[in-house]
Amino acid sequence: MDRAMDPWYSISWFDPATLSGYTWQNPLFLYGLILLPIVIIVRWMIRYLFNQKLPVALVKSELRETPLTLLRFLPEFILAATMALILVALARPQKTNEKVEQWTEGIDIMLAIDISQSIALR
Repeated sequence: MDRAMDPWYSISWFDPATLSGYTWQNPLFLYGLILLPIVIIVRWMIRYLFNQKLPVALVKSELRETPLTLLRFLPEFILAATMALILVALARPQKTNEKVEQWTEGIDIMLAIDISQSIALR
């Protein structure tokens, strides 16, 4: 099956061979992806230092870890994914295709209308 015919949600779009076919209009924005973990860490450190800390009347052994407690990381993950996708979009990936010459046959039709005064008098 041809890759161009794959649906947009196919995993084959993320093959290295497919990704190497892209060109970037503004590749400097891709360097922002390297800085993204640094931005997330600095944001976390600022929130950790300046958040109000309240004493909790629980012992650590009484705290329970459940899969629902992992939901607290969801906003951070969504923020990081959104920033990464915005940076990739700003880099403007473009898929280049080969030029294909096509020859078609057709019929030329010409319509001539005489609007001179000699025709109008008849």
